[in-house]
Amino acid sequence: MASEARTRLYEFTAADEGDDVAGWVRRHGPELRRRLHEHGAVVLRGFAADSVERFGVARTALVPVPSAYVEAATPRTALTDDVYTSTDFPASQEIAQHNENSWAQTWPGLLLFGCIVASATGGATPVADVRAVLARLSRPLVDDFARRGWMLVRNYGTGFGLSIEQAFGTADRGAVAAYCARADVATEWSDGDQLRTRQVRSVLARHPDTGDVAWFNHVCFWHVSRLAPEIREMLVDMLGEDGLPFNTYYGDGGAIPEAVVDEIAAAYEAEKVSRPWQPGDLMLVDNMLASHGRESFTGERRVVVAMGSERRREGHALPIGRHEGGRDVDASSERSPGRLRRRPISTRAERLVRTGYLNEGDRYPLVVTPAVAGVALADWIGGHRETVEAELLRHGAILFRGFGVSSVEEFQQVSLAVNPELVEYTEPSTPRGEYMDKVYVSSEYPNYYDIPLHGELSYTYRYPMKALFHCRKAAAKGGETPIADARDVLRAIDPRVREKFVSRGVMYLRNYGDGLLVPWQKVFATDSREAVERYCAENAPMTCDWIDASRLRTRQVRPAVVRHPVTGDDVWFNQAHIFHAYSLGADMQRTLMEQFGEENLPVHALYGDGSPISESELDEVFRAYRECQWAAPWQEGDVLLADNLLMSHGRRAFEGEREVIVCFVEPCPARARA
Repeated sequence: MASEARTRLYEFTAADEGDDVAGWVRRHGPELRRRLHEHGAVVLRGFAADSVERFGVARTALVPVPSAYVEAATPRTALTDDVYTSTDFPASQEIAQHNENSWAQTWPGLLLFGCIVASATGGATPVADVRAVLARLSRPLVDDFARRGWMLVRNYGTGFGLSIEQAFGTADRGAVAAYCARADVATEWSDGDQLRTRQVRSVLARHPDTGDVAWFNHVCFWHVSRLAPEIREMLVDMLGEDGLPFNTYYGDGGAIPEAVVDEIAAAYEAEKVSRPWQPGDLMLVDNMLASHGRESFTGERRVVVAMGSERRREGHALPIGRHEGGRDVDASSERSPGRLRRRPISTRAERLVRTGYLNEGDRYPLVVTPAVAGVALADWIGGHRETVEAELLRHGAILFRGFGVSSVEEFQQVSLAVNPELVEYTEPSTPRGEYMDKVYVSSEYPNYYDIPLHGELSYTYRYPMKALFHCRKAAAKGGETPIADARDVLRAIDPRVREKFVSRGVMYLRNYGDGLLVPWQKVFATDSREAVERYCAENAPMTCDWIDASRLRTRQVRPAVVRHPVTGDDVWFNQAHIFHAYSLGADMQRTLMEQFGEENLPVHALYGDGSPISESELDEVFRAYRECQWAAPWQEGDVLLADNLLMSHGRRAFEGEREVIVCFVEPCPARARA
């Protein structure tokens, strides 16, 4: 866990006193959006927004599309149609970090705070980058929540908390029931006007603009353990724990241990930053990238808020239900190896899919099969994208089997459902035919050749986050696509070898123009030398040297180990063992060395400082991959989805005809390239 906070609160200052906010936004809008996406929150100082009316002008410029405050949970006073008090909680009460309306089906994408009157002491609005909060949390904690989701339980009509009318804007039972049905909220009416609601959500959310996945929930905020001990004791005595105004649970109804809540609270605390308010200050918060709270204060404090740019939860909420250990095992499934151990991913009546593993003791891939006839895979993924994302982060790979995917077009639609941004196969090192836009042959290497496991395009800074494979024709024998958890591979490598790779990185040497490699014109998609030189400069450290009119040599240094931008795990992510001439076998290596010499090999790998990688060190890498890999025969129609950083992949030699195609989606975030 990192000791220093990654959260930074960026500040813009008006060029002139009383600078017009609308004009400033027109001039600096792109920079404002870039800093907001980078930091999650920005302070705008010097714009004299020190009245509700002036704040309203700023709101129009900065958050032009307002959104409603739905499923209210805290008291607020509406000052105008779109401007509220930030909260009406007492001054002595600190408000913990949270993301606005994270429990709802819709929430504001942007929050704009404005200081009308600054308190005498305290009263700051601290924020925390929830991407960094996620990175601080332990993998078992995140995995558990990703699998189970979280549940918010609210009780109305007990005399504590908001009333039904305050929360839903109406006291009409039919209107409340209709809203809850639309919003995937379960309702239970009892004792006249008492209402209990339950809603299950994912703990993670993907930002629609940046693609970042962040910790987005109220698990810690509403948990009973966060109440002051004397208040908690009083409420539990009066109402019982299941009658509390608010409480949070795992999505399957299991209790969340206080130690888990403490870890989450500590992550928020480690990341939160703040600046004292000054009258007229504005703070713009991206609600999906940064949480916010409030310090206790003394004296008068008047901070107002506007909400806008509504976001909507992708697909459906996670289902409400209780499963034994998070898994409902189908009693009819057989226990023999190779048979799918089934469990439903949904407790909805239709039970559209079931999930499990191919073999007893498997940790990956998760296997998803249709539970009823006629389930279209692309549609199902599109409607359950958050669930798919959470399961992929947990398992590293998902095998979709039995959905009848049969055409290239259908496979492309499945890929688009996973992520709408397909990734081009840039800087190719192997020949691949293209079936249609960004759908490729998995490899055109001869069938007798084993392709070692690797992370796709790990030698570039433009690698995809996810890879999808589709089997159109299974080989008569062999041809599996083995996979291996890149975290396990990293741990399996001898520490002395691992440390050399970590400290030095990998240099990839490529020589073009001898007819043995993909031509540089195809690799760089240009016939222009200047364009190649420009590309190398933009992707430093990468150099290019023109040996003669047709021959080009490039060197690029890349890390051997990278950190997953969502899970925070270090993973083995390089192709040193594939680029090195040793991978071709001793005879071929000797022949190439005699013909070309090391400097002129078509492809080769060295340590990043130019020193050689020994054969024994490469043997250690190959050994780690052998020990960690998993494989199973393809079935026609299969689709395998892999997180490209968490899961390495390869190909085994085969006999007979084999047709497996591939599509890459979701380009890596810019900061993951550093």
